[in-house]
Amino acid sequence: MRLRLVVGMLWVVGCAFAPIGAAESVAANRADSNRPDPVQASQSQSAAKAVATASAAWNIHSASGNYQGQGEGDPTDAKGASLRLIGPAQAKAGESGAASIRIDAAPLRGRRLRLSARLTVDAAPKGALLWIRADGADKKVLGFINSQRDPVAGEHASAARELLLDVPDAAEQLLFGLVLLEGGQAAVTELRLVDEGRSATAQDVFDFAIEAIKDRALHRDRIDWGKTDVELRARLAAGSGASAAYPVLRELIGRLGDGHSFLMPPQATRDRAGTAKKTFEPVVKTLTGEIGYVAVPGFSGGDDAGRDAFARGIVERIAALAPSASAGWIVDLRGNSGGTMWPMLAGLRPLLGAGEIGGNVSAPGQPMRRWRPEQLMPNAATWPQPDLRAAKVAVLIGPRTSSSGEAVAIAFSGRARTRSFGQPSDGRSTSNETIALPDGGTLLLTTAVFADRSGKLFGGRIEPDVAVPAGDGNSDASDPALAAAQAWLASDE
Repeated sequence: MRLRLVVGMLWVVGCAFAPIGAAESVAANRADSNRPDPVQASQSQSAAKAVATASAAWNIHSASGNYQGQGEGDPTDAKGASLRLIGPAQAKAGESGAASIRIDAAPLRGRRLRLSARLTVDAAPKGALLWIRADGADKKVLGFINSQRDPVAGEHASAARELLLDVPDAAEQLLFGLVLLEGGQAAVTELRLVDEGRSATAQDVFDFAIEAIKDRALHRDRIDWGKTDVELRARLAAGSGASAAYPVLRELIGRLGDGHSFLMPPQATRDRAGTAKKTFEPVVKTLTGEIGYVAVPGFSGGDDAGRDAFARGIVERIAALAPSASAGWIVDLRGNSGGTMWPMLAGLRPLLGAGEIGGNVSAPGQPMRRWRPEQLMPNAATWPQPDLRAAKVAVLIGPRTSSSGEAVAIAFSGRARTRSFGQPSDGRSTSNETIALPDGGTLLLTTAVFADRSGKLFGGRIEPDVAVPAGDGNSDASDPALAAAQAWLASDE
């Protein structure tokens, strides 16, 4: 089937810019969902038929009427469909255009759909994005997701994007396509709509999560499980979509009272696994008096290469400044709100040394699971780096030092020639286990408390060795914790 774009009005475009959180999508990463069975094969054929029998017209819409385009191909075919959308060379702020197709949702109810494509843009500073939505009766939006958090943008740029959506049982129509933001050109190739199998239900997600919480949560003994299980399960409507489980599970997590466990819906999970995020750029410099200074940000997401680049960058800058830092080092964790601890620890490996630098303890009397950063970031052991294990180190902490940031502070606890300064930390010095949920979301469940290399247990706020009032933060001169650390490093203590 060849599909040609036609000019027309598309009322859905206004919703294409709604927040991504307007609907939680489902990641198709369960192995059993990818195994064909007779029922699934039959329903997948129905999906193909739904697209094949849809209106053969793609629609173009823009408020200004300044966008044109064309397309061809079948989104259910192995080769997929292709689109091209051209906007004005100098579009007004907020002026955008969209291409879309509308199909019958009835054969796809309760199914998990994957919309994928390669987007290529030219002279598109705001970029282009994919979107898909499910509408019920009276055009009520029941499910929606787009890639606006990660548009493909620039003078010349190309990248693959994909979206996943659970089709609600009440859905009547599906609409999907492309949006081009504020002019330029966008080409879409390999545009495919694929039925990934039965969607996870709220019951699936709840059953899986509650068993993990009963079995592994640090404070699981605080819950009356017989009463709680029945009470919360009664709130799940039969056949409801996976997203309905999240409010119920959040209430359960609140009852645990650990202050650290949390849920990430599928789209947030995919976002976190994508581009690495830092709370600020790492700072490595020398201060007056031959003192080295390292400010380590919170760091999360990214792939192995991104984590390696973050950690190695800190190691190399410490190595370059080591000859000029004979008086010692300041490690500033006051802006470290957490994330993934291993790249942070690997970046500070010259100061921490190799081997066991702390660990997790799941319950009093239980053995410690030791932290050895080289086990999870083996490349770190091969990077050229100075041995600064004997250097004096002052660690700065404060209320914004949280979670994995607290883990880094604890890695220095019990280290020789080390002292901490500042104010108490945030109080999430506990370990979260990452548990993949059936719908592609994630449960970050607190299962243990942190311990330092000597076996001292934490679990709450970390108290600094030297309590120092907070300064105004406008300059080094008005930073009492920094001044106290510098004075100690310059002393003979």
